Amino acid sequence: MPSITRLTVQLSLLVTPPAARARDDFTIEQRVARLSEAQQELRRLSLFWSAQRESGESFVDFEAKQIESVRRVARASTELALALVEARSRRETPDRFEVGGTTYRLTPPEPRSLNTWFGTVRYSRSYARPVEGGAGWFPLDAELGLLSDRISPSLLATGVRLATRVSYAEARESLGWFVPQPPSTEVLEQAVLGLGHHTAKWFESVAPPDDDGEVLVVLIDGKCVPTARKEELEKRRGPRKDKPKAPSPRHRGRANRQAGGRRPRPKKGDKKKNGKLVTMVVTYTLRREGELLLGPLNRRVYASFGPKRHAFEYAVAEAKRRGFGAGTDKTVQLLTDGDLHLHGYVDEYFSAAKFPNRVVTVDIMHVLEKLWEAGRARHGQRQLQFPSPLPQREMLPQFPRAGSKRGEGPGGERSVPSRLIATIVPRRLCLR
Repeated sequence: MPSITRLTVQLSLLVTPPAARARDDFTIEQRVARLSEAQQELRRLSLFWSAQRESGESFVDFEAKQIESVRRVARASTELALALVEARSRRETPDRFEVGGTTYRLTPPEPRSLNTWFGTVRYSRSYARPVEGGAGWFPLDAELGLLSDRISPSLLATGVRLATRVSYAEARESLGWFVPQPPSTEVLEQAVLGLGHHTAKWFESVAPPDDDGEVLVVLIDGKCVPTARKEELEKRRGPRKDKPKAPSPRHRGRANRQAGGRRPRPKKGDKKKNGKLVTMVVTYTLRREGELLLGPLNRRVYASFGPKRHAFEYAVAEAKRRGFGAGTDKTVQLLTDGDLHLHGYVDEYFSAAKFPNRVVTVDIMHVLEKLWEAGRARHGQRQLQFPSPLPQREMLPQFPRAGSKRGEGPGGERSVPSRLIATIVPRRLCLR
């Protein structure tokens, strides 16, 4: 039998020690006695720690012992509760029963490990097997909502929420600060993908907030998720090279860089990364108080790899759920980055006829980006200084008109001023 190492425990879902398997045959009385013993141990720790503590023990040491005692009580309590539910279910369920036209028979209880907030617990549950053959199910798991992953649903849900903010490895590491056995990165990844399948239905069914403001702001923008380049994929898919083991991670990284070869230094403006477009929709409201607009209130973020039209379909449905549907006399502020496709969808889904008080604007940050690009094209790369935070109209550089020879580059391509003019002119109605 191979030895169980720390790495084996981390990569596997659960490793059941022999002492835990011995509890599978415990009776209800034995489980009650085990819970009472754990409670007494916690009580003795509180009463006698001050007198029996070793020299140099601090409150940190007391907390560590207390946490372990609380976990021991919680594990014993969980095993007792699950055993009582299984016993009641076994008494109330006949040996043969019918569900949906299929006859099932109960088999003897099968033991199982369950990873919880307080550690791994053991419990047994009966299996309902079809009389005519086929896959069955566990009535206790179905009744209590336990998953086939052998992980507590609330523990897995917390790991998934962490994984939506940080990487899977960081989510597992952070969760490991608070629980004895966090889910593996593979389990977290599959859970995130599985729950993501139901994201659209959740957004459709979520109740609108009760304390919304009088102005709805809808921000729609596209972001690119970086992906591997073609050259990187070819290196990954190629045959593995035999290379000696590096003496340290520092030397391993150096060896990998040397094996991969030198990469050409990117020049200014190079964009060699492949990107998969994500359309993001951010909605929130503002509350009027005199001349002020207070907020944001009830901010919600939605992102999808689907087409841009799908993002606007969600935005219209979200506006309707929050009381800003078609025909409303409330103000709806639509903010984009100047993408002409987005403005076309704005006129289609948030037309002025359906939303008479709509306000369509371009994000100020994108406007400033083009403004500074124009300044650098006129004055070069040196530091630009304006006497006021925003330059006045007479201070802006005057560029040649688009199409003139002065606006063309050496190869006939449009220069920076010509490109800026072609960008700003179609969007001048959205600049406010």
